[in-house]
Amino acid sequence: MDFDIVDFIGAGQCKKVEIINIRGHVGMNVTVQFWQGLNQWTLHTDSSFKSCQFDAKNGSVNSEDNFGFYDSINGKFRCTEASTSTTQWWFGGHL
Repeated sequence: MDFDIVDFIGAGQCKKVEIINIRGHVGMNVTVQFWQGLNQWTLHTDSSFKSCQFDAKNGSVNSEDNFGFYDSINGKFRCTEASTSTTQWWFGGHL
């Protein structure tokens, strides 16, 4: 990620990631829209529409939230497919 997720506050801002995978839609070195609001939302994406360079709209549900804030979930997304599912963020470099 090319931004500080701790201090980031924004709605729908395009930020670059090394890799993202939502329901088999994979993006590498692409920009993705992110949302995070103080006392409002934790960091997340919305895959229900094409966001910046990354597009995971196919197979999404309306206003589908991914990676942290889950108001609208999709049972086909691994992080929300069951009550025991978890979201995993990986921070580091790719060698």
